[in-house]
Amino acid sequence: MRSLFLYQVSRSLGVIMAKVLIIDGNQDDLNSISVSLRKFIPGCVVSSAQSGAEGIRKAQAQLPDLVLLDIVLAEMDDFELYKFLKAEAVTKNTPVIVLTNPETGPMRRAKALDAGVAGFLVKPVDEAELIAQINAAYRKKRVDDIQRKKRELLKTVAQERTRALQKRTHDITQRIKELNCLYGISALREKPGTTLEEILQGVADLIPPSWQYPEITCARVIMGYQEFRTKNFSETPWKQTCDIIVHGEWAGTLEVYYLERPEGVEELFPEEERHLLNAIAERLGRIAERVQADDALRLESENIVNILKSMEDWIYIVNEQYEIEYINPALRKELGPVEGRKCYDYFSNGEDICPWCVDQGVFAGKTVHWEWDLSGNNKTYDVVSTPTRNPDGSVSRLSILRDLTALKKAQKALEEREVLYRSLTESVADGVVLVQDGIILFVNNAFVDMFDFTDPEEVAGMEVVQLFDSEFRELFRKVFDPRERDSDIGNLLWGMCVTKEGKTIWVSTNRSVIRLKSRPAILATMRDITEQVLWEKSMQEETEYLRKENIKLRSCIKERYKFGNIIGKSLPMQNVYELILKAAGSDANV
Repeated sequence: MRSLFLYQVSRSLGVIMAKVLIIDGNQDDLNSISVSLRKFIPGCVVSSAQSGAEGIRKAQAQLPDLVLLDIVLAEMDDFELYKFLKAEAVTKNTPVIVLTNPETGPMRRAKALDAGVAGFLVKPVDEAELIAQINAAYRKKRVDDIQRKKRELLKTVAQERTRALQKRTHDITQRIKELNCLYGISALREKPGTTLEEILQGVADLIPPSWQYPEITCARVIMGYQEFRTKNFSETPWKQTCDIIVHGEWAGTLEVYYLERPEGVEELFPEEERHLLNAIAERLGRIAERVQADDALRLESENIVNILKSMEDWIYIVNEQYEIEYINPALRKELGPVEGRKCYDYFSNGEDICPWCVDQGVFAGKTVHWEWDLSGNNKTYDVVSTPTRNPDGSVSRLSILRDLTALKKAQKALEEREVLYRSLTESVADGVVLVQDGIILFVNNAFVDMFDFTDPEEVAGMEVVQLFDSEFRELFRKVFDPRERDSDIGNLLWGMCVTKEGKTIWVSTNRSVIRLKSRPAILATMRDITEQVLWEKSMQEETEYLRKENIKLRSCIKERYKFGNIIGKSLPMQNVYELILKAAGSDANV
């Protein structure tokens, strides 16, 4: 009945012990306890040892869930056996219940408790107390295991978070170093008067402190044929490089080396450092582009200043308050320094805005081209005024003045000479024609009358070869071509023309090559020679008639001379016939 009760108690308490190790020098105690454990704890595997050394070996090999240790063996060498079990990693969490004798006093039990035992069982062991002690030890072990796992879990989480925090701190430190590097590069670029060479050397010096192992890092910047190195630079196998691109083309290389391989590092160059290297190389490319642009702009500005200094034209700039902001040396030499005067005071000695002022149109964004008769020196200037926008957004007027005085005088003289030439041309009896690119530009009245036109404007714009008969057009196309260099073309040439009324006339043409508006042109005189041509034709026809008659006469004389011996001729007559015969034998007129 008691056995059934104990079995039900062990089942109700849920005691499931797989392994129990009993260390006791008394074989009878070992046997009785083993029987009770197997009887009341289903599936319990019981092992035993009769010495401390054997117990330690089995504990290490079998890893029991509970150890029952005799106090006699436990007290040997001041609980060294128990301390050894608790010191071993595989058994330190295994609960130990000490088996005592009835005569064991409280001091001995207290010493055992101080050592850390889980409980006591007095021999002979009561089966109910054995099951209860084992159950209590099991519950405590289970709680301890849970708490231990929680502690281990918390420790693991704490360690992981610590590592994550350390990594994040390291990453933030690296990012700060990277930002400091980039800010340092920007500071180098923005420092006034810094050359590109100084910037490149500064960048090389900024790189090592920005890497994760600055004490073993060195750097080199290659730009064109120049190199910029850190003081500790040395080429090693541990490097990373990046090209420097300027305006889409290779311009140099950025290199970072480790002087030695860092210990315990799997990834020699982290991805973040590769990104930083690329960012530095890209920034160097942009800096080089900007420096080149600044140099080109500075050179262009210097060229503009030199041009303004060397120009004879006047140049000045006026703002919206009519204040002169700039005058070039040529204007200063002619009118003197500005000395804070307004433009209307400086140029015209006026007290108010000039009536012809074009500033409003210019400030509205228009470019104005005008002429200015300057009363101060009695000269005329061609003026181009255009708006220029200042960095602060305001608008100024840039004006360029070119002296037209000499040109105006020459133009007036040219106009007077042109009037004189037209008068002379109109007084000429022959026709006069001016041709450029084969097109008639001007004819005089004699030419108009010659071709039955009513007005010179009627002829202007015509193609000159259209006035000639089709048989002569190709010849006179060459006559009116300035590029034609045949010497015979320049002499008097006769040709047949057709007037507006369809009448055929003969003209003689004499040409001259001239320059008109910087381009070659033909000035030609044309004379009506129709009567002369007709007279010469009639003379040719008459001459031809006489030549034919001469031939007839020669034939007649020869025939008559053949019969001279028949008609009887005297010696004088014979001489006359011989003279006639000689004359008849030639082309001379008889």
